[in-house]
Amino acid sequence: MLDGINARPKTLAVGEMLGPLRAKVNLIFFNPFADSPLRASTRPAVERFQAILHRGNLTATIREKPPGWISRRHAGS
Repeated sequence: MLDGINARPKTLAVGEMLGPLRAKVNLIFFNPFADSPLRASTRPAVERFQAILHRGNLTATIREKPPGWISRRHAGS
């Protein structure tokens, strides 16, 4: 999820659009990289977005990366 982008009023309408489909939504924190102007949403912001989706009867799961995920993935590079 992107700070200041995912929880804007336009994106909140996603719950209304997906509700009839009985969709499942994975909420994934943005993985920042050097020189990117984008930032990950805060945990409270992601939880607020999740609550909005739940109110729309959607399953919304916050996906966590295991500790050290990046270092393990690039080990030996």
